[in-house]
Amino acid sequence: MKFSAYSDIKAVFIAIVAGVILAGASAFAKTVDKTLALVNNEAIMLSEFDKLAGPMLDSFRLRGAEMTAEEKEKIRKRILDDMIDKKLLAQEAKKQRIAVTRREIEQGIDQVKKRFRSEDDFRDELKNQDLTVKAYEDRIRQDLMVMRLIKNNVEAAVERPTEKEAAELFEKIKKVDAEKIAKDDKATDDDKEFAFIARLLAREAQEKVHARHILLIVDKNAPQKEKLEALTKIRDIRKRITDRKSFEEMARLYSEDPGTKDRGGDLGYFTRGDMVPEFDKVAFSLDVGKISDPIFTDFGYHIIYIEGKRAGRELALDDVKNDLLDFLTQKKATKKYEEYLSSLRKKANIKINPF
Repeated sequence: MKFSAYSDIKAVFIAIVAGVILAGASAFAKTVDKTLALVNNEAIMLSEFDKLAGPMLDSFRLRGAEMTAEEKEKIRKRILDDMIDKKLLAQEAKKQRIAVTRREIEQGIDQVKKRFRSEDDFRDELKNQDLTVKAYEDRIRQDLMVMRLIKNNVEAAVERPTEKEAAELFEKIKKVDAEKIAKDDKATDDDKEFAFIARLLAREAQEKVHARHILLIVDKNAPQKEKLEALTKIRDIRKRITDRKSFEEMARLYSEDPGTKDRGGDLGYFTRGDMVPEFDKVAFSLDVGKISDPIFTDFGYHIIYIEGKRAGRELALDDVKNDLLDFLTQKKATKKYEEYLSSLRKKANIKINPF
């Protein structure tokens, strides 16, 4: 269990920027360009800004979220602030002559390429963004330099929290009313963070099941013949497993769930309510080592194998101490990072033009 999902170090923004080739769509490439900000005489152009801001604002619209002009302005300001911070960090990394190896750059690019179906798709996206391979390598190099700068100047300065601090946080979280905070418009960021952790602790304390499954995808509105063919096939797969074939091996061969197929159908541990009701009911009723009969959900036909179970329990400090220590470390790192950025901003000459 990790608590970092709510309070991430802002440096993650830096770490992934190189991987988002490309957050922008080519539709933004034809923006009438102008200088949006100057950071120590280095320009941030409107076209660069639009490549980040455009898709983000579009994602809100696609989810049907109505944003006020004030909310849009806040998002745009945050994006520009992040771009300024990234520019300052890149300048400081260059000033400190931070070096990265050719091998590190290649590894960074390889990580990005994994998001594409082929090398051609990757190069097509570079072309769509008017980027040469060399220009993209330079971007990767700069982002790796910034990551190393942060490691040297921020992470190295963070003190590991004590077990006493973890114990105090544990006691504080036990008293948090997460539901009340969720309804409180005046709740502080710390309140919301504690509520988030309290919900995770409550979830961790619940009964859990560790299951594997094999899925044959069938639309719930498919013709009866198609459903019967899938049911016949999954019954045959189940019989082969009961005849001493490995569930894990059969999942790799036949499951159509792309998220678990390569892991032998492994879903890990989950609590009640994590899965669709039909799946949930069967998984929690089976004994360890047992295989379910085929069940039908909105996804298709499944068979389920139970790897293990954990009874619900009251959590003790030792159950979550390491996670709490990691959380406190991250909080301290976030504070150090913000202090470091603040020091760079104070020394910088920053000019922002109207949008």
